[in-house]
Amino acid sequence: MTATTDPDFKELLHHRLKQNREVLWHKAAGLPEWQQRMPLTPSGTNLLGLVKHVALVEADYFGALWGNPVPGLPEYVLTWDENSDLEDDDDLWAFEDESPAEIFAMAATVAGHADALIQNHGLSEAITVPWWGPDGGRRATLGELLVHMLNEVARHVGHADLARELTDGQIGLREGVSNLPEGRTEQGWLDGHDKLLAVAEATKPHDADQVR
Repeated sequence: MTATTDPDFKELLHHRLKQNREVLWHKAAGLPEWQQRMPLTPSGTNLLGLVKHVALVEADYFGALWGNPVPGLPEYVLTWDENSDLEDDDDLWAFEDESPAEIFAMAATVAGHADALIQNHGLSEAITVPWWGPDGGRRATLGELLVHMLNEVARHVGHADLARELTDGQIGLREGVSNLPEGRTEQGWLDGHDKLLAVAEATKPHDADQVR
């Protein structure tokens, strides 16, 4: 039997978190500002807002909760709960006076702060998350918070995948790793779309146009 070395679990979780962040940033970058801000769903999903939201969530889980807040965050973040002018989902879009450069800089600052905190604590170290569970929250380990944040970022990377494709047609995972069929031409993608459309249309009830 060949001896193997198990990977360090914290390092593995942390690596995946950093990788997901980078994919999200890549999806939201390289576009004119108006396209980064453009709401692409009825609920307002937009690329720049996804970057802002993930950064602020991470600032909570790997900053403020540990008594080690991320420095330099906007003032409204620090007074969110007391600010009646803010909606619950105002973290999902960049305000008029927040430029894309500022949002990406904030995301990078939060990421660096979170990375340092993760490095300095063990997976079994626990804190109280006030908004988890009844009666003032519950205890959670760093390991659980890493898994939670991995899920959070991965979910929004999926949103960004679709948002970017709807914006300028860009598809694929990230630079150098597309995760797409090799050699597929533009016509090939169109033919594939038409094939799926035909299969879907064939399952539609005759009165589907009247269904609401």
